[in-house]
Amino acid sequence: MRVKGKLVVKNRDLRLLGLDGLGDLTRFGILLRRLEDLGYARRLNLRRRPKKYELVPRQLWEAVAMICSLNCERGDALCGLYGLCPYHALVKALGGEGGE
Repeated sequence: MRVKGKLVVKNRDLRLLGLDGLGDLTRFGILLRRLEDLGYARRLNLRRRPKKYELVPRQLWEAVAMICSLNCERGDALCGLYGLCPYHALVKALGGEGGE
């Protein structure tokens, strides 16, 4: 969701994709928190719920949406964002790259 030039997301946004199970919402919330830990998201509302995150830097996230192949778990160096994109960093942080 775009708000005043920012890319803002919360775990409840999964409902827009038809995923509204409590487990799905919880796992997505955990992923958003991990992105915050990695520096790719910034929490906007510290005390309120639902937690909202701004995806930073915006230009990088827009590039991910346009060209990311989502094949980082294969080590797809053909992706123009390989090694830079938040998805790759998240996969690596969660230990999804070939046992690294």
